[in-house]
Amino acid sequence: MTQATFRQQYTIPYFLCDRKQTIHLSMLVNYMLKVSGEQTAQIASEQQQTFFHEQNRSWIILAYEFDIKRLPRRDETVTFETYASEYNRLFCYREFKVYDEQENLIVATTATFGIMDLTKRKIVRIPEAVAVPYQATYNKQIRRTNKLEPLQTEQALHKAYLVRYTDIDQNNHVNNSVYLTWMLDALEADFLTRHDVCSGIIKFEKEVSQVEQVSSYVQTTIEDGAIRTDHAIQSSTVTNARASFYWQRSV
Repeated sequence: MTQATFRQQYTIPYFLCDRKQTIHLSMLVNYMLKVSGEQTAQIASEQQQTFFHEQNRSWIILAYEFDIKRLPRRDETVTFETYASEYNRLFCYREFKVYDEQENLIVATTATFGIMDLTKRKIVRIPEAVAVPYQATYNKQIRRTNKLEPLQTEQALHKAYLVRYTDIDQNNHVNNSVYLTWMLDALEADFLTRHDVCSGIIKFEKEVSQVEQVSSYVQTTIEDGAIRTDHAIQSSTVTNARASFYWQRSV
């Protein structure tokens, strides 16, 4: 089966970019979710809309895996492409690709989605009727994502953050892009200036509510010339999200 593919062009504005004039990773993620939402608005059936609205359910993000040749630059026009590649009873896997003006692939991302019952705050089964319009392949096997390296918080750098009203999304929890901001902000400015992220994985484990304070932990490891940063977001004694990113020297 050929997946239903959606493409949309955007020009990257300066106010979503960092001092190196490349888009913040968190803002790139927001564009990806915008594109997936636009596809859903086009192909969602009335039955789908009823399922989500009447049963108080919503798609949520559980993980991202990034492969980055380079991030889009200020004022650059790029094309976002997305399609749902596969699903099983609990998870749907959506691919995102970003192309430059010459149609060179510069970013590839796989996102793992689930459906949450917003009343019971738990993941529920994905009905076939919801998945059909995306033409994704059904595979009963659950994908194994790359393993995250353990982080020893007592040896890690960390920063504390208060959850702001504007961090909360329509599902009444912290928007997933905010976790990326917290994680990368815990790195030193000199490191971020001298390095570019080239790959990574982030997993969301437990929701953060509006009333909490969180700590962002980061530990840097260099092995055989490869630079890896391991991250954790914690509230109280609970780990809310974990991530590992690989970096290369900026050109």
